[in-house]
Amino acid sequence: MTDPKQKPRFDPETMRFQAKVMSIAQTDMNASCEGDQAELFLARAYADYTSAGKPADAVPWIRQYLAGKFPSVNLPPHWVEDEPAWPFFNGEPMVFISQCTLPRNPITESQLTWETEVYVFGARIPLTKGYKIEYRIVEQFPGIDGTGDR
Repeated sequence: MTDPKQKPRFDPETMRFQAKVMSIAQTDMNASCEGDQAELFLARAYADYTSAGKPADAVPWIRQYLAGKFPSVNLPPHWVEDEPAWPFFNGEPMVFISQCTLPRNPITESQLTWETEVYVFGARIPLTKGYKIEYRIVEQFPGIDGTGDR
């Protein structure tokens, strides 16, 4: 039997806000908020929104909040599939470093795959003395969802 005083596990208000964040991240920043680490980011965004007094028009607040949250060393990624796939580390978007297309040659034909777009992301991890960099690789395949020929 459910206790009526118990708060629901999924709060509709929180879910609507987080859906707006995900939508704005995709349309305005060409980024995504998927996965466990992104859920931490979304939860923090909602907590910050709540701390700001839950402004009535959430969209401008979200746009300002997301500004600079998806950093790139130079240019942002050019995704070859319809959906971005931005990785997160410790609940924060990683820094986009670079991307390259693997060419078709004897090495990629025998040991990798060709015409794959490879994206490199990194995050600085503080240590007791200094830091280290954690890297993530994302791959996408042109032509799988109608965005290019393969």
